[in-house]
Amino acid sequence: MLNLGAKDQGTAPDATKTKKRIAAYSQTPSNTAEPLSLIDAVREQIERNWLIPVNARDSTMVIHIRIDLNPDGTLQGTPEILDTLAMNMPGNAAFRATAQSAVRAIYESQPFKMLPADRYQEWQTIDISFSPKDMVNQ
Repeated sequence: MLNLGAKDQGTAPDATKTKKRIAAYSQTPSNTAEPLSLIDAVREQIERNWLIPVNARDSTMVIHIRIDLNPDGTLQGTPEILDTLAMNMPGNAAFRATAQSAVRAIYESQPFKMLPADRYQEWQTIDISFSPKDMVNQ
């Protein structure tokens, strides 16, 4: 599983596992830069399609989403918003709208053709963290 944390955020689910996984790659010369380039490519493809709601642009919220992919890079099922408490909290319409816009961006971004088929087991499930503020400040 690849974990695509929000830039400068250490709060993504399973962040410790991700750091260990990236560290393991960095110790293997043939894979030194590969995980980060895959992460960057997937993130960039999704972010190009993400329309951030106006009321969320200055927010510090971070949306965590899990996606399962088929070997051809298309979605396998529905992306799962991992922040269930925030999604169901009354008065949190901005969070819900932002999370739903991120899910739409994921649908619009598939297929993720840059993912190598021979490493499917590594990217079959991907956790992504979206930070509207990071996107607006780029």
